[in-house]
Amino acid sequence: MALTKRHSGFGKWAVYEDGVLIAEKLTKEQAEARVTAPPARPKGDRGAEYLAKMNADLARPFQEELAEIRKLIAKRHDEDETNIIMRQIEPIIKSGKQAGRRERRSYVIPAHA
Repeated sequence: MALTKRHSGFGKWAVYEDGVLIAEKLTKEQAEARVTAPPARPKGDRGAEYLAKMNADLARPFQEELAEIRKLIAKRHDEDETNIIMRQIEPIIKSGKQAGRRERRSYVIPAHA
């Protein structure tokens, strides 16, 4: 990423980055400042940062609830049984209020004889 300046005539200068024009019609001082300035730090992907923070915030109540349930189950069961029970409970807790709708949707009324 090499920045260079070229004179384009009549007191105007252009700045090129690896042979590609990035700025033109600058004064000599502006072109010199642009070339000698330290490279700009690339901005992070703010959308990804926001999405990760949002998902962490949404998952926090769910994780806290699972931790409470795990403590209660661990009092009466050993570690293996606790893990098996938690695997059964986790989808129910994740689905939340949607669980009732899913159960009703999957309920099939038997056909008449």
